[in-house]
Amino acid sequence: YAAGFAILFFAGLRPTELVGQYGLEGARGRKADAVLGGLKWADVNLFEGFIRVRGETSKMGQSRLVNISPNLAAWLAKYGGEKEGRVVDNPTGFRRAREKVLKEAKRDGWGNDVARHTYATMHFAEHQNRDLLAAQMGHRRGSGMLETHYKGLATAAEARRFWAIAPQGVKLAVKQEEKAERRAEA
Repeated sequence: YAAGFAILFFAGLRPTELVGQYGLEGARGRKADAVLGGLKWADVNLFEGFIRVRGETSKMGQSRLVNISPNLAAWLAKYGGEKEGRVVDNPTGFRRAREKVLKEAKRDGWGNDVARHTYATMHFAEHQNRDLLAAQMGHRRGSGMLETHYKGLATAAEARRFWAIAPQGVKLAVKQEEKAERRAEA
């Protein structure tokens, strides 16, 4: 489930946009697919660098494209590859994996959208652009709520560390201007 967790944290998708949800009562007993919606590997375009959130899976009912950051690309390349079908094929299994992560981290709770809120905080710290963040998250343009809730919660340095989180053994390229900023901060 590493690719799914990476998408939540580094693309800011809502959990139901990622995993979908079970259909009507009794649908699980049929041989037909009982999960409605959910992100499919066909929606992940590593080559062009975006994830397509389809309108039928989006909370707002509108399609959107979410940029794939370099660190997310590394996670998806390592744990996604050439897979087909849903990114998370079992919502219940994903929930259990999440509970296991919480237990290992010795955390009692993890709000449903903590990954999405972390993404928004770090995206705002990096880009300082409310409209760009709104487009990525599927909010209405000019949503002041994003600025109210996420502005000033993280520094640029914290955001750089967040966007540098990559799978073990993967080294991300660092831009020259970022190297200069790091030297200046030290």
